[in-house]
Amino acid sequence: MAKQVATYSWEFKRFLRTRAFKWNSSALACKRLAEASKEIAAVAKKDPVLAGEGAVALCERLWPALQEIDSSSGALGNTVSNVVADAVTVLSRAPAPEAMRRRWLDRLYEAIEEDDVDFLGSLRLHWGRICGFPEIASEWADRTLRLATAEFTERDHFIYANDTLICLSSLLESGRDADLRALLSLNDVAHWRNEYFWCEALKRQGCVEDALDYAESLFKDSLNYQPAITAYCEKTLIDLGRDDEVYERYGMRHRVDSTYLNHFRAIKKRYPRRDAEGILRDLIRLDDEPGHWFAAAFRSGYIDIARDCARNGMVDPKTLIRAAEASVDENDEFAAVVSGRALELLVEGYGYEVTNLDAYQALQLFMTTARRVGQDPGETIRPLLASLIAQTRPDPYTKAIIKILSAAEV
Repeated sequence: MAKQVATYSWEFKRFLRTRAFKWNSSALACKRLAEASKEIAAVAKKDPVLAGEGAVALCERLWPALQEIDSSSGALGNTVSNVVADAVTVLSRAPAPEAMRRRWLDRLYEAIEEDDVDFLGSLRLHWGRICGFPEIASEWADRTLRLATAEFTERDHFIYANDTLICLSSLLESGRDADLRALLSLNDVAHWRNEYFWCEALKRQGCVEDALDYAESLFKDSLNYQPAITAYCEKTLIDLGRDDEVYERYGMRHRVDSTYLNHFRAIKKRYPRRDAEGILRDLIRLDDEPGHWFAAAFRSGYIDIARDCARNGMVDPKTLIRAAEASVDENDEFAAVVSGRALELLVEGYGYEVTNLDAYQALQLFMTTARRVGQDPGETIRPLLASLIAQTRPDPYTKAIIKILSAAEV
């Protein structure tokens, strides 16, 4: 086995060399990294120890090969994160003997020390797992304890050490819970990246509720980590099969995406057995502004909910106009409602970078669809026009809206 590990020729080594990529080679680098991870995964099916050697070699080459690349787009960082996560899985599962695993860990530690942008950050989080043996994990805990202690106790002249997460992870996996708690108690600022390990220790002791309570106790003081804490608590209960409880307790609180539509879709994916419309209604119920969920409801086909969100909430008029355009002929009643609401909001001056053209477009849509469904457009337009004319000093935008509405045949 040792001979095979030493002589095996990895294809990815041809491409992942020091400064192998130029500053604008992010796409090519992502492709090569994906190929490398795929190559290691293929080998792991037949020889997991050899795959572990490949994973170590790949981690060693990340920073030297990628250091020249402009990674500001984020694509490279995401790819590297996935590759390192795959490497952790391969290394954790490889049935390597103790001597070989110790050599792997020494090489990985050196790679972490040389890594200037923390490509290998997740290795530190899972260091105890990579150790493979409780005895080795305990050795690494002792090896890194001094610097970890210094980070927590010497803040005046000590900022951050790679050793801290390695130490915490190693203490966890070696079962040294008392030492883990003692180390964390030295830190006067509770950060989730550190306290996570104590929550895991409590879970392994069978104290799940204590772990959840402790995680929640950090919620207010760890503003930057709130999504991570909620996600951890949520996953803990899901793994225990407590689906109904986790939905009520954490499902609605865990914001997973920047848009409301994607947030709704993510919750649907996490809770496939729950009624999707019920999930959306729960999200709206818990939000002070129903207008936030108009696009999610409309794009998901819940027209009645979208109509209510438009009527009762504040929605960007441009969003309403686009929805009305998409609904003409197919659902004129809905188009009339949302285009009329767009007019109301435009009159109120609501919206981002709205123009006179937006008002004209909303008016034309409303006039057309309202008449089709038997409504009198004037019942909506005349009060809006009156409120605008009543303004003592209308600005140029308001004057333009008055002109547009006045020209309507109502």
